[in-house]
Amino acid sequence: MKLLLPLIKALRPGEIRLIKHFLKLESNAEVKKRSDLFELILSGKVQTDQKALKKLYKTGKNNSAYSHLKERLRKDVLNVLFLQDASKKFSTKYANAEFECRRNYIQADILIARGAYLPAIKILERNIQLADKYELAAEKTLTQQLARTMTHRIKSEKRLEEYNTDIRKSLELMSGLNRVEEIAHYFSYPQLFKANKKVNQPDFKINTVQELKNLYEQTSSPKIGFWYHMAMGDYLVLIRNSAEALENNLKFLKLIETSPSIHSQANMAGVNMNISSNLIELMRYDEAIEYAKYAVRSFRKGGINQFTALENLYFAHSRNQSFDSAEDILKKVFEHPAMKANAFYPAKWLYLRACLEFSKGEFNKSLKTLNESSELNKDKSGWLLGLRMLELLIMVEIGDFEWFDFKLENFRKLLQRQKEENVQRSKVIFNVLKTLSKMDFDYFDTFEKENKNIQLLEEAENELQWDPKGFEVIRFDDWIKSKVD
Repeated sequence: MKLLLPLIKALRPGEIRLIKHFLKLESNAEVKKRSDLFELILSGKVQTDQKALKKLYKTGKNNSAYSHLKERLRKDVLNVLFLQDASKKFSTKYANAEFECRRNYIQADILIARGAYLPAIKILERNIQLADKYELAAEKTLTQQLARTMTHRIKSEKRLEEYNTDIRKSLELMSGLNRVEEIAHYFSYPQLFKANKKVNQPDFKINTVQELKNLYEQTSSPKIGFWYHMAMGDYLVLIRNSAEALENNLKFLKLIETSPSIHSQANMAGVNMNISSNLIELMRYDEAIEYAKYAVRSFRKGGINQFTALENLYFAHSRNQSFDSAEDILKKVFEHPAMKANAFYPAKWLYLRACLEFSKGEFNKSLKTLNESSELNKDKSGWLLGLRMLELLIMVEIGDFEWFDFKLENFRKLLQRQKEENVQRSKVIFNVLKTLSKMDFDYFDTFEKENKNIQLLEEAENELQWDPKGFEVIRFDDWIKSKVD
């Protein structure tokens, strides 16, 4: 039952109807029992072998007959899976093509064994075209090898040599695709491998990018191009080269749009989301909104990718000062199923809501919202820094200067505890705030005394870089400058 139960649960309505029809074609007692077992499992009336055995064989015996019965039913179910059209089994054209190629190969092999050579050759020729279109190197190689066995029928030495050449090319592509899959697993699932300590290092990534680039140039394979652009984008983000990352991702998007082997809604959504991130980094918020919108509507509804895309859309709107649109995104986020996946998510989004309220001048409301996001206290070197900074700005805005000094001292201690993380920008902000307190909250005197530090924050270079999607949601240098303008 361990194998049969999940197999039957995975069936779709059309497949269930086919199996029922298939089992009704014969009327002997053994097939009737197979049909009975199928119905019992389908209806949920039996979950174990013991219960099924008792239902089918009143004595509860005949273990051997029951074992054979299960195995025959399992084979029936698997055989029927090949009868329906592939489009009813898979959601992407690529998966459909892969299934059709494999089924066509089996059909042609059977026809050759029965001497039906001409229809077999026609199937194989169409199969090679289908495999070419979707870059199915393994399926193409098998098809070509099977077609090559028919050259004695064609009696053409030239055609034989063409098959040999094509097969060698297919094997080279297979080798390249296999190497790409090896690399892809390290990038996609670094937590599973010992090499994960190297995966996020620039040297490892640039070497990998170069290898993928060489493979891409050798083969012109869109599948290899997919992973080359993916790795290149990842590397450029790591070194914070947003302009080149955007250029890379725009090429990546065009490749996906025009290549059947990698074209899918999920891939299109993923690259659109990456482009929106690049544009946010480059402060091109208007453009970022459109790409983020595409990602939100194209990712699976209710999934974690859509949830992440909503964050991009929120930042694009809020940075663009489209506060009403940002508020609409907040509502969608708090209703999103993925919000419950992690206790950190609600706290982070409460903080983002508090930032939006601050931007709208709703300072007391912002403070109240901020007090609800206590889970951020666990993120000592990240979002907690943003929360503490926002608290200090709120204290200034509402004129609670005594509480400000207390919070500023807490902020100093928090920064002092950071030994490994880069908090240089936060330290400069602390110094400006400390001067603001010493100057009795006179913005002009503070600006004059801290002009150099404020300029460094504005330039945001090296260790003082500012992340538009990071924890410093209310950009400090913009805020302090607004007080003297």
